Amino acid sequence: MNNERRFSGLEIFLLILIVLISIGSLIIYAIQMHESKLSKDPSDFGTFGDYIGGVLGSLISLISISLLYRTYKTQLDITKVQEERSYIQQFENTLFELLSNQRTILTTSKGTFYDRKDISTKGIILCDYQFIDKVAEELKIQMLDFEYDHSLLKQENINLIRIIINDHYSEVFTKHTTQLGHYFRHLYHILKYIDTSEISNKKKYVDLVQAQMSNNELYISFYNGISIYGRKKMLPLMDKYSFLENLKDNDFTTKSHQELFYRNTKFKSYMDIKSNIIFVGGIHGVGKGYICSELTKSYNIRHLVSSEVLQWDKGNEKRVKDVDLTQNILLENLKKIISPDEKYLLDGHFCLLNIDNTIQDIPFNTFREINPIFIILITDELLQIKERLDKRDNKIYDIELLDKFQKREIKYAKTIADELGIECIEISPNNLESIKPVMDRIMNE
Repeated sequence: MNNERRFSGLEIFLLILIVLISIGSLIIYAIQMHESKLSKDPSDFGTFGDYIGGVLGSLISLISISLLYRTYKTQLDITKVQEERSYIQQFENTLFELLSNQRTILTTSKGTFYDRKDISTKGIILCDYQFIDKVAEELKIQMLDFEYDHSLLKQENINLIRIIINDHYSEVFTKHTTQLGHYFRHLYHILKYIDTSEISNKKKYVDLVQAQMSNNELYISFYNGISIYGRKKMLPLMDKYSFLENLKDNDFTTKSHQELFYRNTKFKSYMDIKSNIIFVGGIHGVGKGYICSELTKSYNIRHLVSSEVLQWDKGNEKRVKDVDLTQNILLENLKKIISPDEKYLLDGHFCLLNIDNTIQDIPFNTFREINPIFIILITDELLQIKERLDKRDNKIYDIELLDKFQKREIKYAKTIADELGIECIEISPNNLESIKPVMDRIMNE
């Protein structure tokens, strides 16, 4: 804090006013004396002294009052700062004690775990972080139901999803009620203590709490918040302060649950931290492969094809049975491939054909996770696209379907670019040069 207190505008005004009044009084008296002869009578000089003394005395009194008021205000400010510092110190001392107790609760936690395939065998007792890690492992197994049925991850099924999560979490929680119950009650009171305090930067202290927690602690807290044990009190607090923003479980199920139940939390991910992918989109047969091949000749950049990242070989079949599942696999495989020290061209689509030949948008979350630097949208004349596809796949394509497909692809690509706040540059295979200035800028960053 800067202890130097400057004069306020009112104080400066009063001081100037006092000085002006003093000078004005002396000038008036001097003019008056100038118009009359200088008296030799001592009593007249006594009157002059009384005049000067009265004026200056009053002015000095006013100055004294002003300075006294200033001193009073300064003392109030100092007292307020001292009270704030004392409050912060007391708050932090209590918080650090609570955090120490929370670690003690964890380190003293223990539970017995049995082989899922043969519960007749003798269980093993795990303590401390091994206990938490094993609980998280059991919980992840419970959540596999969502992996097998992706219809359970849609917004319209949120109430059913909440019930299923509660059932699965309760099955794990009831095995270790004493340990987990104590752990989460105490964690809730730490967050509540911060939330109800008069401290200014509450998020900083909430971050301090979660920084001491392992990823598996955050994972269990995530589902505890959705369950009946935490949805009314714990979840609102965690979501308010983005308490789980550093949760690193990026599987499709967890991410879907994040969007449904933790809408105010911006979860961090590897791709959020390092954006090094240029997404090259367009419908089948538009020339994405050619464009990417030409760009790799001019720039030190690696070309990835989405179907190859998926390890998906369906021959000439362009229809997809489960769009959500394929995008989950795409994201998981990208994390295994992407290096933070390279830049990539990712050749893919904004829309896909379902198994019933209807056009379906790829989930926006996929592009949010990919977090592209910018988008290259490739379009071309429909007859040329149809000719390439007919020749390449040895089958006849419906030009009306291709027309709808390309229009949908263009519209959705621009929507994604707007939502992500990035450039979307539309080109055709015949005007490759138009993308060079942007590529030059990106590659030199």
